[in-house]
Amino acid sequence: FKFSNFLTATFSRQVTPQVEKSGVKSGVKSGVESGVESGVKTSEKTEENFGENEKTSQKILELIKNDSTITTAGIASAIGVTKKAIEWQLKKLREAGLIVHEGSRKSGSWKIRV
Repeated sequence: FKFSNFLTATFSRQVTPQVEKSGVKSGVKSGVESGVESGVKTSEKTEENFGENEKTSQKILELIKNDSTITTAGIASAIGVTKKAIEWQLKKLREAGLIVHEGSRKSGSWKIRV
């Protein structure tokens, strides 16, 4: 796995009703194995999504480079994702020190830091 700022792993356990007392141990073992298997699949998806997030970040930077006064709604519309997804990406870009927003929310502009 290759992640620059974060790693997310989600583990879940399948809960199955147990009828026999001796079946509890096998049910727990089965649940743990299922949870680990799900976790591995989830981390594979997270790695795929991380690649998509990188692409989205690059698209955002390109849009800002072309129009420093572009809005989050404008970016979302241009890329084809939700405004919330763009807000999340912008937050990550700001935290990484790649961009800064100067001025007011209404009439401000984005600056790309080099």
